[in-house]
Amino acid sequence: MADHFGGFGEIFIAVAILLFAFTSIIANFSFATVNIEYMFKRHAKGAVQALRLAVLAMVMIGSVATLTFVWDFADLAMGLMATTNLVAILLLFPIALRVLRGALDAIVVINAEGHILEFNPAAERVFGYARADVMGVAARGLLVPERHRPAYDEQIRRVLQAPHLDTEGVRIEARALTRDGGEILMEVAFNSVLGENGPVIIAFMRDITQEHAKTVALEEARRNGQTDPRAAAARLDRNKRHSASMSVWHSDQRYESVRGFAPISLEDSQS
Repeated sequence: MADHFGGFGEIFIAVAILLFAFTSIIANFSFATVNIEYMFKRHAKGAVQALRLAVLAMVMIGSVATLTFVWDFADLAMGLMATTNLVAILLLFPIALRVLRGALDAIVVINAEGHILEFNPAAERVFGYARADVMGVAARGLLVPERHRPAYDEQIRRVLQAPHLDTEGVRIEARALTRDGGEILMEVAFNSVLGENGPVIIAFMRDITQEHAKTVALEEARRNGQTDPRAAAARLDRNKRHSASMSVWHSDQRYESVRGFAPISLEDSQS
């Protein structure tokens, strides 16, 4: 650097190293503080004070120690941190797996090509497929009614192209196909993460067929001027028998603006 830029190169390198060291100390101190407060809880104040003293000691030692010692110690510290994280991941994996298996919502995980990577027990109950039978199968052809597949393709494209945070908390209502050929109305929330082999899409799904039928029945009762709950309940029972024939990808104006789906009227959902 000095050969090309003269004295400016030396100054630039010195300032860059100073800023890198300062920001690294602040970031690692923040991470350590959060972890200590979580582990020690009521006794966190004293533990954080000890951490501060340790950080000050490290800074003082690092400023006078040889460069070789500093880098060797840094490598050792990073290795210990990585080892601790790996042990924690191994210990938490069974818990995370039990949470996934015990989730009440159907969870389907697919890769960027649309192939199923995970299918939890709730999804098995909702769709009627065994997990072993759907692993690696394209979700598009298995779970999406044929007439809605172009909308599904567009939805997946939008999720993959959107920044990670833009997909969180966005829910849509969509028709899904079960093993026996029937259709159910699902509330779906998408999330995208970067996996080992590229983007992964996680779909959290809940069967709202009966809830939708109840809403339709109550709306019809209001339109017909009925106030008797028993009359509305009777209409709901009739709607339940026809709920499997409802064929819409339902989305209100908010979802249309976010996901590009056309809104479906209440009357359309009964056809």
